[in-house]
Amino acid sequence: LPEEAPSDRTKAAFFGLRPTSDRVAIILDRSGSMSVPFVPKLTSNTGKKGRTWTRHDEVLGQLKSYLSGLSPQGRFNLVVFGDQARRWRSKLQPASDSQARAGQTWAQHQGPKGGTHLRLGIQAALGMDRNGDIDLDALEVDTLVVLCDGKTASGADWVTPFLRRYRAQTGIVVHGVQIGAAGDGTLEALAEGTGGEFVRVED
Repeated sequence: LPEEAPSDRTKAAFFGLRPTSDRVAIILDRSGSMSVPFVPKLTSNTGKKGRTWTRHDEVLGQLKSYLSGLSPQGRFNLVVFGDQARRWRSKLQPASDSQARAGQTWAQHQGPKGGTHLRLGIQAALGMDRNGDIDLDALEVDTLVVLCDGKTASGADWVTPFLRRYRAQTGIVVHGVQIGAAGDGTLEALAEGTGGEFVRVED
C-alpha cells in the first residue's frame, strides 16, 4: 500500500540516522585515525582473536546493518576517502542481498590509512570532473551520508561557496556522522546547508 512506503524507506539506520531517500551514497572516512579503538565496544567485544575493536570496525558493522535495511527499491553507492577518494561503482547499485554483500566486502578491504580529505569524497560521490563540473543528466544520487572522525584536510571554509554553486542544481541533501570530538565544523556545515541531519558519536 502507498502509505506503507515511508516506513519501508526508513528501516535502514546508520549511527541513528535514517535517510528517507532511495538514492544514497555513503561516504566513509578511511584515514589512519579510523584505527583508533572504539571504546564503547571494548566492554563487550574486542574483535576476533582479542583484536581491539576500532572505529573502522564499528563503521563496518553499522554499514552492514544499514545495507540490510534498505528497501527493495533502494539504490546505493559507497565512497571512501583518505589521501584520495575511491568510489565503489560508477553508478548506484540496487539494494539486493548480493550487491549489499559485494559493497560490504569492498568496504572491508578499504582499511584505515592516510589523511582526511573529505572534500574529495564529496566530489567523487557527485561524479565531479577535474573542472568542477557535474553531469546532471548522469547524477543519480540525491542524498549523501558522510562519516568522518576528525579535522579535515580542507577545513570547513569551502562548504558555503561549494553549496552556493552546486546545491541548487543538484538538490543534494547531506547527513553527517562525526565519530569523536575532533571535528572542524565541516559535517555540521554540510548538513545545515542542505537540510540534512548531523550526529556526533562519542568513543
